[in-house]
Amino acid sequence: MLNRRDFLAWSAVGLSTTLTAGAVNSLFPAPAIAQGLDSLTIYGPPAGPSIALAHLVQSGALKDHAQKVKFELWRNPDQLRAGVLSGKMQITGTPSYVAANLYNRGVDVHMGSIVTWGLLYLMSREGKVSSIKDLQGKTILMPFKNDMPDLVFRAMAAKVGMKAGRDFKLQYTSTPPQAMKMLIAGKAEMAVLPEPAATASQMMGMKSGVGITRALDMQKEWGGTIGGGSKIPQAGMMISGKLAKERPELVDAFNKAMVTSGRWTCNNPASAAKIGATYLGLKAPIIERAIPFSNIDVKSGKASRSELERFYNVLKGMSPAIIGGKLPSENFYL
Repeated sequence: MLNRRDFLAWSAVGLSTTLTAGAVNSLFPAPAIAQGLDSLTIYGPPAGPSIALAHLVQSGALKDHAQKVKFELWRNPDQLRAGVLSGKMQITGTPSYVAANLYNRGVDVHMGSIVTWGLLYLMSREGKVSSIKDLQGKTILMPFKNDMPDLVFRAMAAKVGMKAGRDFKLQYTSTPPQAMKMLIAGKAEMAVLPEPAATASQMMGMKSGVGITRALDMQKEWGGTIGGGSKIPQAGMMISGKLAKERPELVDAFNKAMVTSGRWTCNNPASAAKIGATYLGLKAPIIERAIPFSNIDVKSGKASRSELERFYNVLKGMSPAIIGGKLPSENFYL
């Protein structure tokens, strides 16, 4: 049984952009069509990217491949773990390293696409900082120990010679909302938060008379410290190998619809926010303001391979166990 650190409950994932029909077809070439399923459930995390997934389902994009299609959130790591290992969750949003870890441990899954290229921000009660080096002596709230926000932050800190417990203190929380509330209450000076929690901290802080600043864009800081550009292939869609083999036409249709729904989300933030409010437990104005900070841009697994391998090598340098000991093989990428 995999342990909790292999899973991220709030990864935050966001979706992407519509391309021309020819460009989409070149990304996801269409296989032959088989008889449709009776039902299909698509799963996503309790975070912003699930707005696009909900729109995809509502749009009827998969009506030719399944009679009934619905969307559900997974709420916690245990539910995600059980769902993937049992085969129940055949299409689900997940942190990119989780998919690699599962694949390398022998679970039949693939990386279907990367849908968000980083949505982490250092939020502060003390104004902006110029770099991670400015965090000397600070207490930083961090959701999910040993999961995506923590791994990204510690990788950058290590690159500039800083270490938790010696140069700064990490105070872990169980969820981003918990970290957000503690930041507003003054329990720490700073917090690493994914969207939409980062935007929520600012807007809810204003109501409480507390100024919260987007102190550091973690994506830009990643590019400055790690290199390779200011993008983190943070999260995407994990597809079961069984579904990919038995229903390639459905997977192809899903991947194309992701592009369309992602672009719709980016171009219609007010309408997208109304969908998001139904699922995410945040008010629509917060979600609307968070969408532009979510770095949404869908790319197929194969098209994202070089960026993913660069990212996986950084994580592997911290601990090979994070990605299951090695880089995934070519077959991992759809």
